[in-house]
Amino acid sequence: MIMNKDRLQQYRYIRREILRLKHRQEGLRRHAGRAVRSPDKTPVKGGQWDIYPEIMDKIIALDATIAARLCDLYSEEAAIEKAIAALDSRGRLLMRYRYLDGLTLEETAEKLGYEYAYARRMHGNYLRELKNEQ
Repeated sequence: MIMNKDRLQQYRYIRREILRLKHRQEGLRRHAGRAVRSPDKTPVKGGQWDIYPEIMDKIIALDATIAARLCDLYSEEAAIEKAIAALDSRGRLLMRYRYLDGLTLEETAEKLGYEYAYARRMHGNYLRELKNEQ
């Protein structure tokens, strides 16, 4: 898959989604740990049936879905970080500020001590370099 600006911009969203899914997964696991099981689908309160097996099946399925999605997200995150790590030190810093930290190009230029026009040119050159490396 080609590394481009759109893919780099997804990094912050990937990080947020990883955190959200990990939180959801932890909640599911806590919920599963608190579930109370009545023996062998016997009636409980008011003639209702024990729904423990159905709840646990849903929790297990959701946990597996979340784990698969997390695996995909970690893989994409690693690919982006690997591509940025292949750049020279200026390129790594510029791309980290711009995409991983989410700074605007103006803020990035200011933080690096460059004029905006120079930072914009460098940014374009590094994007081309990333695209050509893939």
